[in-house]
Amino acid sequence: MIDGAIRQSMRCLALPATRHILVALSSPPMKRDRPMRRLAALCCLVLLSASASAADELSARICPILEKAAKEGKGKDSVMAQYGLLMAVGGAYDFKPEPLKAVLANVDAATTAACPEARAAVLKLVARETLAQALR
Repeated sequence: MIDGAIRQSMRCLALPATRHILVALSSPPMKRDRPMRRLAALCCLVLLSASASAADELSARICPILEKAAKEGKGKDSVMAQYGLLMAVGGAYDFKPEPLKAVLANVDAATTAACPEARAAVLKLVARETLAQALR
């Protein structure tokens, strides 16, 4: 059986699939639970691959913007360089809030791996430590 703490945490979760994964991983192993455990493992793999492809998609969209901002920002002060970066990234996502929230959450991880030189150049121009700070 599931103890009270796990039941309480399940009530807080919004996704039904997450509830099933919690139940499968928290219950004692039984023969009848093997398919559920396999399903939970498969769901975790799918989520990991989806986040990796989302990071690749994000870096493919953001890296050209960073390279262009690094070239155009030379000679500008940090505020104007940051404004140009904000407008370029916002324009790439049509200034829609939901995609831009995802960009803020993942931009540093995606660009650190994909285009570290352009990222470092832009961070130097805008005088910030992370791109998430520069895009706020």
